[in-house]
Amino acid sequence: MLRAEVATLTFLNAKWNVLRAAIVEAQRVYVVYFLVETPMTRRNALGAIVLSLAGIIAAAQSGLNGKWEGETRNGTAIVLTLVVKDAALTGTLARGEETAPLAEGKVLKNTFTFKATIGGQVEGFSGELAGAELKIWLDRQGAERAIVLHRAKE
Repeated sequence: MLRAEVATLTFLNAKWNVLRAAIVEAQRVYVVYFLVETPMTRRNALGAIVLSLAGIIAAAQSGLNGKWEGETRNGTAIVLTLVVKDAALTGTLARGEETAPLAEGKVLKNTFTFKATIGGQVEGFSGELAGAELKIWLDRQGAERAIVLHRAKE
């Protein structure tokens, strides 16, 4: 009886070595794939994963693109127009009647940073895309003073 159990375990172990499962978590998307011990299959699976992750990252970044509107705490209108290309962020920031181009803009996943000249002073800004809301704050004030912008209706 023991010999049959050892043979069964050896057989199962050999099958496990031939078929491996890997789970990749990326932006709440789970991709499950099984690799068979052939180099071509591994390359194809790896290529599919890389393309999937690139698509997820691109989708997250393209979510920032467009016009966002809101108000400061004192009621001044804010319009932020964003353009994302790769990890670079460009666009404009309008506060009331003053409009400034964005400089040194960077995107990482769902967060971003940039600088803009407001009131004659260069200010650093940071922000985060959270669902349908864009939270933005002055670096010198911190995230606890963030204002919330919503996508402008076209």
